[in-house]
Amino acid sequence: MAVFMQVSSFADLQNPWQHEEVITDAERYFDGMLDAIRQARARVDLDFYMMELDSIGERFIEALSAAVTRGVRVRMVIDGVGSYEGAAEIAQRLSTAGVDIRVYHPLPFTWKAFRWSFAQGNFLQKLVYFSLQVNKRNHHKLCVVDGRHLWTGSINLSASHLPKDKGGEGWRDCAVHIQDAAASETAQRMYQHWFKADQNKTRLGVRRLWTDFTQQQRVFKRRYIIRCLRHAKQRIWITSAYFAPPQSIVRALLYAASQGVDVRVILPARSDVPVFPLLSRSYYKQLVDGGVKVYEYQASILHAKLVMIDDACLIGSTNLNHRSWFHDLEVDTLLTQKKSIEALELMMKEDREASVEILSRVNFPWYQRWAMRCVKQFRYWF
Repeated sequence: MAVFMQVSSFADLQNPWQHEEVITDAERYFDGMLDAIRQARARVDLDFYMMELDSIGERFIEALSAAVTRGVRVRMVIDGVGSYEGAAEIAQRLSTAGVDIRVYHPLPFTWKAFRWSFAQGNFLQKLVYFSLQVNKRNHHKLCVVDGRHLWTGSINLSASHLPKDKGGEGWRDCAVHIQDAAASETAQRMYQHWFKADQNKTRLGVRRLWTDFTQQQRVFKRRYIIRCLRHAKQRIWITSAYFAPPQSIVRALLYAASQGVDVRVILPARSDVPVFPLLSRSYYKQLVDGGVKVYEYQASILHAKLVMIDDACLIGSTNLNHRSWFHDLEVDTLLTQKKSIEALELMMKEDREASVEILSRVNFPWYQRWAMRCVKQFRYWF
C-alpha cells in the first residue's frame, strides 16, 4: 500500500508505454490481432469474456489453429457465461487443434464444458463448485502475441462490435494496441496465474496493467481510483457501458464537481442488457443536482469503458458498477501519451455530440421512477 499513499492522481503514475494506439474501429481491431496471430512465431495468449461462433469467432479459430500447426504455443481462456452458448464447441475445436484452452467457471448446466475448466475433482465436485462460483466471472479482454504486441479494451470476440454494413450491430467501443516489452511481461504474469505455473509469485503492479486476481489487488484498485477522482484538478470524463456505481464513486464524483472539476459521464440510452438504462437513470437526479453533466448516447449501443482524469485515461474492461467493482475479474491499463489522450478526447467529444444531455430537472413518469427504485435494490448483482 506504500505506492497508494504516495499518489493522488493518474498523472503521478505516468510511465508511458513505448507505443500506444487507440482503436475505436472494431474491424481494424480484429484485423490487427488476426494479422499478428498469423505472423506469430513463438506464443499467442488470449483471455476473453466472450467468444461467439460467428464470423469473428470462426476467423479466430482458423487463425489460432493455423498458428499451432506452425509450432506456435497458443493458450486461451474464455468465460463460462460470456461464451456459454458455444463454450463447449469452441473448447473442443481449439483443443483438438492443439490450443491449451480453459473455460472459466462454466455454468452448472453446461456440463459439456466442465472438462476444460480450471476446477479439479470429479463431476459432482465440479458441479457444486461452479454452482457456488456462478456470480464470479472473468470479464477480461486481452490478447498478447510473441511478447511484443498487446491488445486490451472493451471489445469481445464477437461480430456484434462490427459496423452494421459488415454484419454487426455497430456497438461503440474502444481498445488499445500496445507494443512494449513491459506490457508483455506483465501479461505473462497473468497467464502464469491462470495456468498455475507460479501463482505465489504473481505480482501485478498498478503502474502498467491493472487486474484483480486477489482481494488485495481489488481493494487497492478501488481505493486508488476513488483517490484519483477526489484529487482531480481539471476534469473527470467517464464513459461507462453499465453504470450502477457504489456510493463511494458517486460521492467522489460529487465532491470533484463541487470543487469546480469538469465532471462528465456518457452512458447508453439503450443496452444489450435491457435493465441497465433503467438502473443507471436511478442515479441521474443525485448526479445532475450535484453538478455532474450526464449524457445519454443515442447512436447505437455504447459498450466502451473509459475513465479520463486530467491528462491520463484508464481503459479496459471495468465498468462503474457493482459487478466490476466487487465480483468480476477485470483488466485495464493506463494511457498517458499525448496522442492517445487526444484520440480519446475526440472520441468522447463525438459521443457527446451523438448524445442527449440530461438537464437539471430530471422528471421521469411515476411508473418509471417506481421501476428504477425496484431495480436499484438489486444493483449489487449488476
